[in-house]
Amino acid sequence: MTGGDVATAGAGVPGTLLPVLLGLAVVVVIGVAVLGWVAERRRREALFAWSVDRAWSFAPGDPRLVDLLPGAPFGRGHSREVRTVLRGRWGSREALALDYRYKQTSGSGKNRRTRTYDHAVVALRLPVPLPRVHVGPESVFDRVLQAFGADDIEVESHDFNRRYRVEARDRRAAVAILHPRLVELLTTVEPAEWRTDFSSEGPVLVSWWSGALEPAALQHRLVLLDRIVASVPDWLWRESGGEPEAAPDRAPGP
Repeated sequence: MTGGDVATAGAGVPGTLLPVLLGLAVVVVIGVAVLGWVAERRRREALFAWSVDRAWSFAPGDPRLVDLLPGAPFGRGHSREVRTVLRGRWGSREALALDYRYKQTSGSGKNRRTRTYDHAVVALRLPVPLPRVHVGPESVFDRVLQAFGADDIEVESHDFNRRYRVEARDRRAAVAILHPRLVELLTTVEPAEWRTDFSSEGPVLVSWWSGALEPAALQHRLVLLDRIVASVPDWLWRESGGEPEAAPDRAPGP
């Protein structure tokens, strides 16, 4: 704000009040910043306590992970950062969770704007790589694209097809992974607030959502991903070069 702007904004405000109002504005800005810092510190402390309870490692970041996978949310924008990293085991599987941030700039000159995007990412290592299957919440924009012929793999559940969009190069593998029991899990057990993108990306099954890691959401994602891996049909593991695992909720073969 220039001197002229201050004068204009302060027109009609008694001279003795203007410094007070400006001082209050500064206090509010500082207060908001302090509250944000306190909330972030408490969040990290909660994640650290969660990791200690489960014998996981905790680190403030790792630049080697900024391009962890070829798919979203990685590889977007600029100024990419991994700001929190948790590593450990979930049952018999290696697991990883992290806070991922990137920025995107649009416009130029006075209209140049930079926006920051934060994502929480959780991943489980697979016994062998599976064909890529991506499942994410369906938006109005997705429905418009489908009306113009965009591809979307559908299953025998109207509720699932209405809520989710499925993309895969191998339709047979996608249908095999999204068998009826998993579809029911994602449409009935999976709360709407947790419905986020997840996909098989080579040797890992990964899930991500907008925002930052929180212990409750992290644990929920790990449980869901573990159930997805455990339910992969035996024949798909064999076809992908691996061996089936002993799991009570695995889908039958074709």
